[in-house]
Amino acid sequence: DDEALVCGARHFGLAFERRSPGKLTVRNQLRGRDEVYEVIELLDFTSARKRMSVVARALDDRGAPIGPVTIYLKGADTAVEPRLRPGQDANKNKTFDAMGAFSAEGLRTLVCAQAELPLQKFETWLTSYRAAAADLREVRKRQRDEPNAIDRLMDEVEHAFGDGLQLVGA
Repeated sequence: DDEALVCGARHFGLAFERRSPGKLTVRNQLRGRDEVYEVIELLDFTSARKRMSVVARALDDRGAPIGPVTIYLKGADTAVEPRLRPGQDANKNKTFDAMGAFSAEGLRTLVCAQAELPLQKFETWLTSYRAAAADLREVRKRQRDEPNAIDRLMDEVEHAFGDGLQLVGA
């Protein structure tokens, strides 16, 4: 799945260049330059979650953050659709119809969505999420598939704090 996404992005002018600790470099062929992103958090895929997310922000040439903090999510249609913000019916219907056609041909499909996150809410969330992820009691609950703060906080940010995600495509 990831390889197909990387190849598709390259086809549309965005080529993965390199990854270093906490950073990702993309060659934007449309703008003729490299773009560097800080990878702030990676929310893992599990078979129960049926999705994964990355929270990132662009960096300038000196490595200073520019622009908004953004969450990018990919996953099964059943995992992503409930997280979409209202008012996207035309785009959603077109996308999901295309996915149905792809599935009928035996192809696997993923839905992609994103949202800009309000900085103050995000910073509060990040502190709580990192504390929960470091709490052995929460980690053990998660390992036993019990309700836990880690999953609750991942779900909170994957709903863009209640604002919902913008459908990107499939």
